[in-house]
Amino acid sequence: MEFIQNIFWNNNERRIRSGFRIFLLFVTMSFISIPLRNIFPRPQNPADSTLEHIIIRAISGLILTVLSIWIISRFVDKRNMSNIGLQLNRNWWVEFSFGLVLGIILIASIFLIEYSMGWITISQNSFSMETLNFPVTGVLIYLFLFISVGINEELLIRGYLLTNLSEGLNFKFTGATGAILISWFFTSLLFGAGHLSNPNATLVAGINIAAAGIFLGAGFVLTGRLALPIGVHITWNFFQGNIFGFPVSGMSSVGNSKAIIIVQKGPELWTGGAFGPEAGLIGVCAIATGTLLTILWVKIFKGNTAIYSEIAQPPILENPKKEIQEAN
Repeated sequence: MEFIQNIFWNNNERRIRSGFRIFLLFVTMSFISIPLRNIFPRPQNPADSTLEHIIIRAISGLILTVLSIWIISRFVDKRNMSNIGLQLNRNWWVEFSFGLVLGIILIASIFLIEYSMGWITISQNSFSMETLNFPVTGVLIYLFLFISVGINEELLIRGYLLTNLSEGLNFKFTGATGAILISWFFTSLLFGAGHLSNPNATLVAGINIAAAGIFLGAGFVLTGRLALPIGVHITWNFFQGNIFGFPVSGMSSVGNSKAIIIVQKGPELWTGGAFGPEAGLIGVCAIATGTLLTILWVKIFKGNTAIYSEIAQPPILENPKKEIQEAN
């Protein structure tokens, strides 16, 4: 009986083991999604989506992810949300701001390079002072969507899954750092695999998205904060799709919601074709550059680039993981 109990229960931590905590999270998300589907109905065919459906998707997704993770974190994991990267202190907001800027710089660089190479042409520019038809409503709706997506995916993949896997794999032979590195790699693969069902996805696109998972995960495993990856995720997607007119991981914006409408040309090996830059070599270069700039930022801001080993340490609500010091 004790053997069976030990399979499910960690007596030292006084809580369910990490694999079952993750399982309970997805069960909770499944239950919460049932009333949300009734409250916020969506079209069965994504191609039938309107801007109103985009708002619904953003709101329902945010409620589903944040509420589910809060419930499981508080009552099953025995942790506060600050223990999975949402400290929301001064350093958090500084890193978030850097992430926003970094995402813009990387996507703008992709656009400028492709434009200078003749790989894209602008078929419509909504910034034209002659027409003054800039789609403010549509662009703002998509900004809200990508804020929701950035928070949801980073909180789930990096914040919850990476943290719980790190805690579960923190054995004597791996150590905290080894457990975090393994979990970082695995969740990045999961991130890539999760995009394989997107329109126009290929195996190469999935591998590149997994590499983007390494990039996004770097900001978390080096600082213990989700600020930088959330910031990058938001502006990367938003500027990619609604400012510069690229597909975002194979999906195009609906309605009148793009500042620039482009015609994609050039070699798909570099541009990523219908999936967007993330499936091309130019996207790989941007991801690699972003990873290096993240490491450089952490080195300057934190003073070192050591893995934040607290990620793999089990929390106790009465004695939570220590907050990252302001000096960092």
